Amino acid sequence: MTKKSGFTMIEIAVVIGLFAILISLGLLMGMDVWRGSSMQSEQDIVLSLLYKARSRAISNINESNHGLYIDEAGEQYIIFEGDDYDSASPDNIPFDIGGDFDFEPDNPKIIFTARTGTTDGPSFTMTGQGKNRTFCINEEGGITWQNNDENCL
Repeated sequence: MTKKSGFTMIEIAVVIGLFAILISLGLLMGMDVWRGSSMQSEQDIVLSLLYKARSRAISNINESNHGLYIDEAGEQYIIFEGDDYDSASPDNIPFDIGGDFDFEPDNPKIIFTARTGTTDGPSFTMTGQGKNRTFCINEEGGITWQNNDENCL
């Protein structure tokens, strides 16, 4: 009996199975990285908008308070001017929310006082893609954030 060179069906099946496992693991890890970067991007947008609203208040633009309102139903972040959010104000500056995120409390509104940038808060939590971020806003207008369910200090 002569021996033929080549691969058996079992060897080919094992190699294909190993490749399938490696590709599956790569896709799972890639999706987690994408979700994490999407959450990070949205967190950076929220922080930038909070800083912008506080900066406008400290700069005393139009001699008014300024704030950030998060309209979950309309899927927008809105920088507004005045003592309270008015959806009909032409001075509102809207920005689209970049994904399926939920906020607690619902529709948070943060108002920074003109010239000082102080605020009564509140702190709020953004949840999405299996992750949480708590935005902590103290009375002096300081803005920080915490991962997951950590409480603000």
